[in-house]
Amino acid sequence: QLERHRRHEERRRSVASAGGDSAGGSAAEAHDESASLGTAALTAANDAVALEVLAYQDADAAYRSALDVLKRAEKRIRDEKKRREEEADRIEDEADGDGGNDDSGKSRKSSKQDRESRRRISAALREDLRLENEQDEQERRGIKDSRAAVELHLADALTCLGYCFDAKLAKHRAGLKVYSEVRALYGRHVGRHHPIVANTLHNMGGALVELGRHEEAARCFGECLAVMRKVREQATVAQRAAAAEEEKEKDKDKDKDNEEGAPGGRQ
Repeated sequence: QLERHRRHEERRRSVASAGGDSAGGSAAEAHDESASLGTAALTAANDAVALEVLAYQDADAAYRSALDVLKRAEKRIRDEKKRREEEADRIEDEADGDGGNDDSGKSRKSSKQDRESRRRISAALREDLRLENEQDEQERRGIKDSRAAVELHLADALTCLGYCFDAKLAKHRAGLKVYSEVRALYGRHVGRHHPIVANTLHNMGGALVELGRHEEAARCFGECLAVMRKVREQATVAQRAAAAEEEKEKDKDKDKDNEEGAPGGRQ
């Protein structure tokens, strides 16, 4: 539609120059039509970007809510563990008590039986505590895996949101802020030397150029190149290791075939 508007504008100018005053009405009509089309195109484009931004902001809010739920789940596990340990300590302290100051044989025997009973209860409670701690540890690992997945999804959504701010709305400062958070999230879960981190550094550099912060932009682009070199080195090492392993397998198969084909070998 923007290209159509440009062509209409060119036709309007040519008609105005060729037709003079007699073509003034037609030129005005062409101009009005092209202006209307251009306005509609720009409005539609802005509406589409606005919808994109709202969608990514909704995704951002949803992922952060999920992270909050996981955080509260971790706190619940910690609180439950602390409560169980305090209860076990209290029972052990009671079991280790002296049972009072009564020196009569019957009282001492009763106190000893009570202590033995409390010790058995304490031992059983400690065993239950151990089993529950193991279950808590499994649940914590699950929460950790879930948090990593949610934060990676959050980073993906923020990358798109930052691109809308930076490249589509020319809000480079807002885009840069979002890209910085994206870089931290990706770095936490995929490491520093990953193509997606390089892509984020490249986006940050572009936003910094638009803001006139050229020295910072150069540093970002330099880091981006360093990451991609490291990624290439790692890929080369992995390819060589895979090729060496494949050669070993081929040599094993060749040796096996030679053994089977040798005189006295397996038939």
